[in-house]
Amino acid sequence: MRTKIVLLCMTLVGLASCSSSKDEPVPPEEIDNPGDIYYMNNSVLTPLWYDLTKSYIMFHVDDKEAVLNKMSTMGLNVDESMVSDIGFNGNEDKFIIKTDAFYEMLNYREIRTVNANYETLYQIPEIIYSNPNITDHLNESWARGSILFLYTEKYSELEQAANDYRFKIVAKWDIPEPSTPLWVISCDKYSKGNVYEILDILVNLNITNGEAELLPSFGPAIIPSWFVFDN
Repeated sequence: MRTKIVLLCMTLVGLASCSSSKDEPVPPEEIDNPGDIYYMNNSVLTPLWYDLTKSYIMFHVDDKEAVLNKMSTMGLNVDESMVSDIGFNGNEDKFIIKTDAFYEMLNYREIRTVNANYETLYQIPEIIYSNPNITDHLNESWARGSILFLYTEKYSELEQAANDYRFKIVAKWDIPEPSTPLWVISCDKYSKGNVYEILDILVNLNITNGEAELLPSFGPAIIPSWFVFDN
């Protein structure tokens, strides 16, 4: 059994100051009701689950009408008011490197919660990315997008992994040295996994120790601090 740990900060404000917890994770075997993902809070390991009834989706702005029409045909209650730009919380000026993928994402749009299974939504070819929501033991469900902020000094290995696993390197964040470089990566439907699974792969490849931030542009008021992947 493999265990992976991920740091998730509440906001991007003061991102460089986010630091990892020193708590040791409780072995997943000690949890009565194992989840798909876990988070650590005050040395307590708490399970989270994929909510397969709700999804986050992303599509190109030119395909918005087609996506909305096809979801309506599927009986889903969606409209234009639910469509948002892909947001970096106004911190784009802090990216010191912007790849072609960054400029592509400016043309992407998102719907944060669609009441459908993420795999079902992939029947709509115009959907670029679909990801299940996450739910806790109180059945509170929230969406997570396609973007991950990843700490790593191994850029060449990250670049090779991007080619192998088909995720995109979007940008590099400007943070004070000697902090570990922070890279922005994104997944789409051609990636070999969602953001959680890609992070798990990168930890297995020893490209990162698992310290990362998922872009929390939306979600509950309180976000867990440590995620643990159990495979």
